[in-house]
Amino acid sequence: MRPQRITTYNSPADAQQRAPERKQLQAALAMRIAEVLKRGPARVPDLALSLTHEKKPTSTSVHHDYEAIATVKNTTRKRLDDWSVELEIPTAVLTSIAYGSLVEHQSTPQRKLFRAEGLRMKRSLHPGEEYSLRVAYLVNDALYRRGEELLGQLIRARASANGELLDEKERTVGEMQEF
Repeated sequence: MRPQRITTYNSPADAQQRAPERKQLQAALAMRIAEVLKRGPARVPDLALSLTHEKKPTSTSVHHDYEAIATVKNTTRKRLDDWSVELEIPTAVLTSIAYGSLVEHQSTPQRKLFRAEGLRMKRSLHPGEEYSLRVAYLVNDALYRRGEELLGQLIRARASANGELLDEKERTVGEMQEF
């Protein structure tokens, strides 16, 4: 049972009859155990998700090139075929690179959505395997001077398996740069 579930029991040392309190405790514990068993064991997500960034060697003192990296790892003991990983990033920081994983119909002029799907790529994730979706972006003097307007915007990563959203991570642009 979870530690925050507390079942109290009071049986004073000088009590002449302990049976009523004991029966009450047994009934309460049976009810709590039944609740736990009805829910089943805690479910471990099929995919572990991480959101990181990498500064590229092409960076200069006034222009930093980065890659946002959303990595999923199969944490099950079975092969996953129907999985996906997404990165949503502010358009202002994107480079002029053409992205094959751009999801046009879910992107806006302010934010772009990128997705990699196991079924579409015909790529299964076997137990313990990882896949990283990488999207290039930049921070330069002009963008950095926009301060909180830009640095406070979010970069989001999502992981799904078998049509179910399993995890989501968020970091600000400010957290994903070293300018």
